[in-house]
Amino acid sequence: MEKIEDIFYKEIIKESAQGCIDCDFIIPICFGTKELRDNSIEDLEIAREFPNTMLPTLIIKDRDRLNSSIKRYVSLAREFYKNDIRVCDTTKPDKYIIASALVNTLVTDFQDISGLFNRSSDFLEDKSLKEFLAPQNIGYSSLLHSNIMVEIKKQSIVEEAPYGFNMYLSDEEENIIYKFPTIRFGISQNKAYIYAVQKESFDNDKKIERILRKVGEGLDITRESKDPIENPENLYSVSPWALVALSVAIPIIKNNCNVNEFVAPYFLVNRWNSLEISYQLLQEKYNKDPNNTSIQKVLAKREDQIAKQDEVQRNITDKFLRNFRRLEVHFSNINIDSFQLDMDSCLHFKVTDDYACNNKLLNETYEIANNYRINNIKRSK
Repeated sequence: MEKIEDIFYKEIIKESAQGCIDCDFIIPICFGTKELRDNSIEDLEIAREFPNTMLPTLIIKDRDRLNSSIKRYVSLAREFYKNDIRVCDTTKPDKYIIASALVNTLVTDFQDISGLFNRSSDFLEDKSLKEFLAPQNIGYSSLLHSNIMVEIKKQSIVEEAPYGFNMYLSDEEENIIYKFPTIRFGISQNKAYIYAVQKESFDNDKKIERILRKVGEGLDITRESKDPIENPENLYSVSPWALVALSVAIPIIKNNCNVNEFVAPYFLVNRWNSLEISYQLLQEKYNKDPNNTSIQKVLAKREDQIAKQDEVQRNITDKFLRNFRRLEVHFSNINIDSFQLDMDSCLHFKVTDDYACNNKLLNETYEIANNYRINNIKRSK
């Protein structure tokens, strides 16, 4: 078995400088690497140029500390992802595990990459919500006329975070009648990192969807224009199911995970760059084999695909952060400390204990979750 140090220094940082980490399949990320030695910064690898990308430089400040943090993460991830199809399909599992973590690097992580691996390890080690690995009925909603069920599910290694907070509504026979989005999150150093609020395709109850529109109550229509041109960051452009799901997830995470701050990453540069890098690598492959019609067809759609990806990505990230800005309007105890690019590439907010809410539906779902504690779960002997 290769040493972790050899995998990282001799393979990953060299290959990443060229835009493709080989794990039996290509992971298209690109960055340069520098190292602090004797109070000076030295280049280890200089990243090649790719058009329409923002190529970061990774800084190694303490090699021993970095080695320790990578080894800790790989050890934990081997066990956590041992049944993950992508890990099982590669002959280079340790390399793939490290590269997959690098895909989720925050902008600030590049200044000291040890932080990424330490945070990723914390995510895997946290067992605060382990009781929710089996679905739990946290209470009955009189407004939604349903039981609120919560379940934590392991996520694939390809996702931004290892856990997904899942909420759904059920009837008295425990039949699912409405599924809310998966909230991908991880816990590290008393902070909850929420990376995504993503809805799955499901034939949801239309009556419930009509009730969910009540989340509009409490938003001052004189303060916010609904016109997307006049007000491109309008707080009306938020999905009701996202707000309700977060109104349940936030108090459960806060109360049961010893969390005092929530962090919503806005920009994962390596994920953002991946499509452009993939196309460039494909173009180079086509230049060597111009008769390959399948590659030619893919490249013919390049401009449209990249333009679409940029638009979708901006809409996803902007809408994602508007969820938390909108919650701040409704809840007195949700207070944004800093917006993306104020301090880093994340939105930060605090949640205090005492609260008031100007929306009946959100108040009810938050209160049900806030009153539920893990020690309420009846454990079988």
